[in-house]
Amino acid sequence: MIPGISSALAVPAAAGIPLTHRGTVGAVHVMNGHDGWSPAALTGLRDASCTVVVLMGVAVLPALVEQALAAGVAATTPVAVVESGTTQGQRVTRAALARVVEVAAAAGVRAPAVVVLGAVADAGLLEPAAHVTMAP
Repeated sequence: MIPGISSALAVPAAAGIPLTHRGTVGAVHVMNGHDGWSPAALTGLRDASCTVVVLMGVAVLPALVEQALAAGVAATTPVAVVESGTTQGQRVTRAALARVVEVAAAAGVRAPAVVVLGAVADAGLLEPAAHVTMAP
């Protein structure tokens, strides 16, 4: 842990999730889960132009997912829930938006956790493409 670095930035980084990734998204929206969605966050998720990081969102995850889907966010939007970030107990649970509540419940996801929504939460984002040839 580094004093002054928000868990909104540090926890996804510790889990290998780049909040912005060239060619994927270029903006990050951080929100408090208990305050619900802002129009800006929903717009960013709908058009896949930003990553949304939700703090204090585990208890309200079912409501957030229901509202996002009702607002037109794609059911296939990747979601990663990072529990106990930067500790030995860190664990990442991933699923598409439409299934994340079910998957998180089955995994026993608990707070404290940071929820990351958007293309950067996809498990395969940083895996090298099989067709890429590296220069000698």
